Amino acid sequence: MQLAPNPLAPPSGRRLARRDCVPLRALLFRLLLLLVAGVSLAACANGHGESVPSSLPAPGSEGGSAAQEHGSGTQSPSTAAERVALPAPQLDSDRSLEEALAARRSVRRFSDERVPMEILGQLLWAAQGITDADRGLRTSPSAGARYPLEVQLVVADMNNLTAGVWRYVPLEHGLRLDRAGDRRGEIVAASSSQDTLAGGDALIVISAVDERTRDRYGDRTDRYIAMEAGHAAQNLLLQASSLGVGAVVVGAFDDDALARALALDEEKPLYIIPIGWPAEN
Repeated sequence: MQLAPNPLAPPSGRRLARRDCVPLRALLFRLLLLLVAGVSLAACANGHGESVPSSLPAPGSEGGSAAQEHGSGTQSPSTAAERVALPAPQLDSDRSLEEALAARRSVRRFSDERVPMEILGQLLWAAQGITDADRGLRTSPSAGARYPLEVQLVVADMNNLTAGVWRYVPLEHGLRLDRAGDRRGEIVAASSSQDTLAGGDALIVISAVDERTRDRYGDRTDRYIAMEAGHAAQNLLLQASSLGVGAVVVGAFDDDALARALALDEEKPLYIIPIGWPAEN
């Protein structure tokens, strides 16, 4: 029995011409477009929430997503800036979360005993540390993983750190000196001369770069940043409680004066948290 000729086959004795390949190429191109579209839809399926960062941001430029370079994650290294590596954070302890919650109190009077670097590093990690290095995710949640928060450590004379304003760099779990010199007097003056700020061994300041979140969430930016600052501060307070360190959150300050004291350009300050060992009584 003679088979019917294949209508798609080229005529006998002639090689497949370039024009014969056009329909096949068009089909492959369409399949490729469908594959790319499918991957994009899957990536967007998470909607609002802590999705994997798609880009890295800036000053501390050390943050995740908008903030991996943002906030405190990957940052454009400043070659001139002094940098200090922090001891690796501890991921377990003898104290339960419930015990830390029950023991947490606002501490406003501190002893003269110095807080060691291991504990300073642990507190900073609790606020904004990296918990997933591959994706740049942190200890506290962030809308869309934009990580607008920055964390500064202000010291005068402790643990051989140069007096000044140090920025926490999450992806390095380290510190970068942003401004040298004892700035505590300026910070106290910007905060209605609250004695609590002068008594702590160090001050931790949480600030935010609005644009990292605003680029994606527009008018909801202020709400999301306020929520995230609360997440980070509570993480720090519970870690302090677990370690027996005293801390208290301060929100009464002149924003502009505090920003000048810390040499903040794009950031707005949100919290000041003095830390130290609690006084005996």
